[in-house]
Amino acid sequence: MQIDFGEFLCRAHILPSVLGFNEWSKIEVVTSLRDIAEVLDVKAMHASYLEGLLRNVGLASDPEQRPYRDATIQHLQIDPRQMLVGQRYAYRSKYSALIERFDHFFGSYILPSGFSILMPQIVIGRVADGRLVLANYLPPIIESHNGEFIILDGIHRDLITQRTGATIQAILIKNIGAAFPCAGREWKDIRFADEKPEKLEDRYFELNPDLFRDLKSLGIDG
Repeated sequence: MQIDFGEFLCRAHILPSVLGFNEWSKIEVVTSLRDIAEVLDVKAMHASYLEGLLRNVGLASDPEQRPYRDATIQHLQIDPRQMLVGQRYAYRSKYSALIERFDHFFGSYILPSGFSILMPQIVIGRVADGRLVLANYLPPIIESHNGEFIILDGIHRDLITQRTGATIQAILIKNIGAAFPCAGREWKDIRFADEKPEKLEDRYFELNPDLFRDLKSLGIDG
């Protein structure tokens, strides 16, 4: 995932002044946190920035349909055992990378230690070819539908937290303008795999791809 920085600001309706980074004009692209080779700065995410990200997320089938535009957005510390999962699988490479590499991004900063309690952050750094980039870190995103909490993004962080019996910082979204893109199941229904199934519909429970939230278009990539 790479998005031209100017295009990103336009999509999210974000003013560069909320970045709190003096050299923001030199940033070339928005990318995934995992692509950053050298971290240069970490900033707590301004509320208006976070709102710009989430309220401008569109559906993969229709970017102009924004399900979170009028939604209620909350931050909370929650037990993952209260959540349902939409993905059929957890991937060993992903949860291993979280355990092995997460400290690479935030370990040098005086922040709450570990992703279970880390709030939204903006990370400025360089990728392997030296370009200055921005990455967004968001806690897991959960949607509320008919009184049930379903994980939209961050299942591997939730999995690790659930297995250790802890709670995790999350973003809870309610009053959403679209149904969830797949069915929610209990944790016991999830399976472990080394590779993703080739077909998208085999990765989720009762998937409706038209309802997929296009998080990556706004630089959200958990």
